[in-house]
Amino acid sequence: MRRVLIVSLMLLWGAAMNDATAQADRRIVEIATQELVRRKLNVPAYRSEVVRQDKMFVVIFTDAEIPEGSRGVQTENAALEVEVDRASLKIIRSYFVR
Repeated sequence: MRRVLIVSLMLLWGAAMNDATAQADRRIVEIATQELVRRKLNVPAYRSEVVRQDKMFVVIFTDAEIPEGSRGVQTENAALEVEVDRASLKIIRSYFVR
């Protein structure tokens, strides 16, 4: 668990996390990062984005080397989406996106 926390913090390095929404997003990313570790992916190679939906959060991990706004897979690091239940904060499912 300690390794997951350290790795999660690496993902968020340098980000301004001052308001309550940003703190909640950070917690969601920490939870979703467990899925990257479980799949034995190179966590520092990914950037994260949190999307809020009605009953869940979706954390989208994309290759940190790809410029933002790019479309399609340009590297070996496929995007991974992790769905997290809003009520229980448990991972519902995860899947690769190409």
